[in-house]
Amino acid sequence: MISFRQGLTAVLLAAFASACTPGGGGSAENPATEKYEFPEKTVISDIEDEACYEGVLDKGIKYGRKFQDFALGAVSDSVTLEKETEYGEKFHEQIQKEFTFITDERLTKLKKIFKKVRPHVQRKELDYRIFLIESEEDPEMINAFTHVGGYIYFTTGLLEFAESEDELAFIMGHELGHNENRHVGEAIQKIELGQSIFGEGDGSEIFSGLMSILLASFNQPQELESDRAGMYLAYKGGYDPEKGLDFFRRLAQNETKSNLAKLFSTQPYSDVRDRCGMEYLNKARAK
Repeated sequence: MISFRQGLTAVLLAAFASACTPGGGGSAENPATEKYEFPEKTVISDIEDEACYEGVLDKGIKYGRKFQDFALGAVSDSVTLEKETEYGEKFHEQIQKEFTFITDERLTKLKKIFKKVRPHVQRKELDYRIFLIESEEDPEMINAFTHVGGYIYFTTGLLEFAESEDELAFIMGHELGHNENRHVGEAIQKIELGQSIFGEGDGSEIFSGLMSILLASFNQPQELESDRAGMYLAYKGGYDPEKGLDFFRRLAQNETKSNLAKLFSTQPYSDVRDRCGMEYLNKARAK
């Protein structure tokens, strides 16, 4: 049995919120006025740009990520679509027990954005779905997250905090990017690795939970990959991908950098994400 806390800890991903001016591209819908020439694929498998790394610690995290991917691949079976679907349903059932789901016009707004972005993903086989969960009791819960099976969740706090559809499209594209890059599948690998060592029960749950905490920083390259997917998908859906970077610029003003904190954070520093994102957009910008 997979506990909600263990499963969600393993797969809870980036939170996004920003104050940016209303906008909206539309350029991707008119090839004659395309502003960017992104790679043909939405999936960015590796981040090599120097702007995405601050120094020795970041590079250590980068290579630690590669070692973890290799190790998990060596001891765990590949994550099939059938397995993603099975685990996705289990996680979703637990989340339904913990949160109140909203189905009013706010969800309709998200689904309209999703409808524009969805056609541009690569993994056509995934049944992507968008959900809105109530965060009124915790107003600081400005968050979006995803897990295997194509389930994507926004909180009402994030929806209220966002100031443009461009921003919401970028956030949605980022969460889709975690699925497109198969990042979320590693949660299953960690769970099954724990079960192979300790059997099904508390021991395996504690093991996989500890892995998620102790190796949290190895998620940081994945966040950069998903940022790029978010910019790509937002643009292809007709939105302005640069609007999403306003979030990082504002967030960076309140961040205090610490190497110790960085080692236990799933997120790169916001100014790094800003630089990394702008370098990607500048390289993709049509001449």
